[in-house]
Amino acid sequence: MSKMQKMSKMRLSKNLNDKLAKIQTLNFKSTQVNDEKIVKKISNNESFQSSMKNTLSVAYAVGLFPIKGIRENQAIALSYNKLSVPSFLSLFTILTLLWAAILSLVHTIRSLLKVNSGKSGGFANATAGGIFYSNAFVSSCIFRKLASTWPNIMIQWEKHEKDAYPYPKLRARTRAIAIIILILALTEHMLSIGINTPTCRANILLGNSTLRECLKEYCLRSHSFIFNAVQYNMALGLFIFYVSKVATFAWNFQDLFLILTCSGLVAKYRNINNKILKTDIAASNIKDWRFMRELYTNCSELARDFSSMLGPLVLLSFTNNLYFICLQMLNGLAPSLQGPLHNAYFFGSFGFMVGRLICVALAAAAVPIEARRSLPFLRCCPASTYCLEIQRLGFQLTHDEVGLTGMGFFTVNRNFMLGVAGAVATYEVVLLQFDMGQTPPPTLTE
Repeated sequence: MSKMQKMSKMRLSKNLNDKLAKIQTLNFKSTQVNDEKIVKKISNNESFQSSMKNTLSVAYAVGLFPIKGIRENQAIALSYNKLSVPSFLSLFTILTLLWAAILSLVHTIRSLLKVNSGKSGGFANATAGGIFYSNAFVSSCIFRKLASTWPNIMIQWEKHEKDAYPYPKLRARTRAIAIIILILALTEHMLSIGINTPTCRANILLGNSTLRECLKEYCLRSHSFIFNAVQYNMALGLFIFYVSKVATFAWNFQDLFLILTCSGLVAKYRNINNKILKTDIAASNIKDWRFMRELYTNCSELARDFSSMLGPLVLLSFTNNLYFICLQMLNGLAPSLQGPLHNAYFFGSFGFMVGRLICVALAAAAVPIEARRSLPFLRCCPASTYCLEIQRLGFQLTHDEVGLTGMGFFTVNRNFMLGVAGAVATYEVVLLQFDMGQTPPPTLTE
């Protein structure tokens, strides 16, 4: 074989090897891109934004959470614009709730000034509407303000999720909590509609009732304070029905939002704690512990940001629930409570409100507990592997004040639940004395 033939074969072999190397490189890059897409898809599905999007979409449709791109999985797609359609819908919702709140508060003031307003159940009837619609109005204003900062806080949350891979599993838990609470809220509200339409229920059994008659009876019985000053008509009845449903959703959504947000924070802390507890102390170095400390610091900063943003909502939620729990107990002691449907509504509504209050308190109280769960592990670290970063992390776990507060008036923890129980008992006694004290004493002829 000549020298020229050998050189040509060598060139041909080299070209083949180069082509095979390029093909392998392209296959590796393609596989890497596919793997990145799979990881991205998993992260998007399990991210906090993806877990919350279905619940927030309902609030968006009602006009409580005016965020564009709320159905997207990535936080970068979220945006808030005061001149957008969702923002105008939110403003319309706020104005309608303000209208209902003003009318109900006027009724409250007039009723409390009357001498005979204190007959049994008079205090409850006078104040229930004012508190209910005032709560809905304030809640809608809080959520509108929260919506303006939500895209930025979600971008920050998403960045922390990527830094603390693997991602906490939130989607299934979030959906389950939202579905359970919303179904119970719908059941409780259907019972409320039922007790406000007794004639309609009786006529339905006889086949003589119409939707128009049922709507009129419901509005006149549940919103009599409005129709004492305005004559009823079909259009106004439909509008009142719509406003009452929005207010009811706002009342339930504020507690649901707090529960889901606290669950997300707890999941982030749990993810960091699992990393710390699984760390091999003998094989770790100062860089590993610096990374753990930075993860904890970022998570605590995020928790403090949420505590600052949600402070008004926490205060509103607990004060509102405290009032309505006392109100339901007061109504339950009234002798006019009759019939199986009334009993079902009383026990169902009372149990639902107490359970919802406990869920909010436990979810918020779990944040500081989970934030300090790794502290015993760090204290047991042997002296041979103890370093400055472990000391700094232990100091942060010990002294960091993490948890939800009601605008600084109180911090939600498990001891706070005992205080709430004592407050319910105290205020219930006061309400009973006030309600009975306004009742005119019986005369000799009676």
